Amino acid sequence: MAQLKFNDDGRFSVMLLGDPHQHGETDTQHKRDVMADTSALINAALDKLKPDLGIYMGDNALSNTPEMFAKAVEVLLKPFEDRGIPVALVFGNHDHDNEGSIPLAEQVKYYRQYSQCLFAEKPAESGYWDYNLTVKSSDGKRDAFNFWLMDSGNHAPAEYNSNYAFVTTEQLEWYTEKCKALSEKNGAPVPAINLQHIPVPEETLFMKKVSPLIKFGYGIEGLNAHKGGWYLLDRKNTDVIGEIGEFPCCCDYNNGQFDCWKKNGDVIAAFFGHDHLNDQLGTVDGIALGQCRLVGFNPYGDGMRQAVRMIYLDENEPRKFRTSMHFYRQIVGNSCRSIPWKLKVINDKQSMALNRWKYIACALGGAVAVGAGASKIYKIAKK
Repeated sequence: MAQLKFNDDGRFSVMLLGDPHQHGETDTQHKRDVMADTSALINAALDKLKPDLGIYMGDNALSNTPEMFAKAVEVLLKPFEDRGIPVALVFGNHDHDNEGSIPLAEQVKYYRQYSQCLFAEKPAESGYWDYNLTVKSSDGKRDAFNFWLMDSGNHAPAEYNSNYAFVTTEQLEWYTEKCKALSEKNGAPVPAINLQHIPVPEETLFMKKVSPLIKFGYGIEGLNAHKGGWYLLDRKNTDVIGEIGEFPCCCDYNNGQFDCWKKNGDVIAAFFGHDHLNDQLGTVDGIALGQCRLVGFNPYGDGMRQAVRMIYLDENEPRKFRTSMHFYRQIVGNSCRSIPWKLKVINDKQSMALNRWKYIACALGGAVAVGAGASKIYKIAKK
């Protein structure tokens, strides 16, 4: 397995790819188009952005037969293999759903057939597919940064009154012990980013409740424990940036993962998949919480706003990072095979929310450039 290392200039970049929901079936034209569009985005993003590491954020390859699963994995990992770029993955709830056909351990074997894949060979002591990847300093002498890749599970047991699962107490104990060992080895907590599929409940702190009338404009309907309410990002009372197209679909039971990060003192940020339409980013108690909208064209989306998120690290300032979203239209262009031309405009919800009049003009005039969005650079500094 390749050792991750800061480049000679002290830089290291990571590409996060959310929710591909990739199938291997090609028996219909639409399925072939979906595969082509997803592949176009992944390949073009790698060629343009040239990350040092790629990480799929869950709900990855979902085909139900070994042959089709292998083809789905090929779509996701071969672009990295061909370019010699290391790639890692976390499991999402649908990867767990797929376990009835392809057990998780078997799924891992398909991924690990690629030499650039850094997926753990076996579950952690927690019993889940948790692992970490350290990034050495440019001189190779110390652990300069760390990534926690956590298995956030599927559905929670009924007694927790939560639709989606959460990182368990056993997983938090595993993380704490590993964090302690890294701290002792390096003389201080190693700055880290946590990566998992299902968001933590603290993401809901970025939301504010609004009148139901707002649903005719920009409002987002609440989910799970927040169902029945209408919400917007609270840009006045929080530092949240980015856009949101659906309420954060986190677990409703808080098992203390966020507090565990604060106690151990290593996690500077956490990024999640699961929410296909969201790329918001903000801080809670000094820890950045951010979303990665979907990269795949098979699940639901909002027009052609599939994207990848880049994270840029500096060895000399390990508790600071830059991050930016890069959308399909920016990287590939307006050509898209799997989305009908009308939906390329009408279904682009975030473009409507960002600029209502431009959206209306687009719908009337037939322009298709709306929603491309500028590649924003978000700077989240840590003390």
